Amino acid sequence: MANDTVTKAHIQVTPFNPDTKYMVQALYDIGDAIVKESTTFKHDVMRDKIDALVADHKLHLNDAAIDSRTCCYMAFLKLSEDHQPTCVGAVAGFVSDSWFDGSTSLNDFFLYVHPDARRSRTAESLIQHYELFGRDVGVDKINLGISTGLRQKALGRFYENAGYQQSATQFTKEINHVL
Repeated sequence: MANDTVTKAHIQVTPFNPDTKYMVQALYDIGDAIVKESTTFKHDVMRDKIDALVADHKLHLNDAAIDSRTCCYMAFLKLSEDHQPTCVGAVAGFVSDSWFDGSTSLNDFFLYVHPDARRSRTAESLIQHYELFGRDVGVDKINLGISTGLRQKALGRFYENAGYQQSATQFTKEINHVL
């Protein structure tokens, strides 16, 4: 997939549907891509964990379940009617309640856009759907993270240009589990 193909094509963002096999495969592929590119992830994607989330219907949104506390939107490039759509990005998140002040926030599991689609409007479109979900379920805050370790400064500027403000810093300590 060439970058100019993506920027000239129409990208369609749609809620994740666990009954659509190509969407499940696309979710695996996105997980693989995130892990491959990330400087912080060291383990392979756990497909069985994705399968469990899908089986429990914890990672999808449809009109009947608008009060769901999780969401996943996928961006697809479709070159022609007889061509299977190609996933070029996705965003997934969950609603959490504050321990202290009763506020709620939408926090991302991930936002990923394929490198060839990064200069298109794919990320903006995914964020618009993510924000709409947050508004529909009535959260007070919407959060997007930079935990993959990739292009953190550029991603921070992108989020700031989209109206977000940096609000926290995460520090991580590796723990080696001994059995």
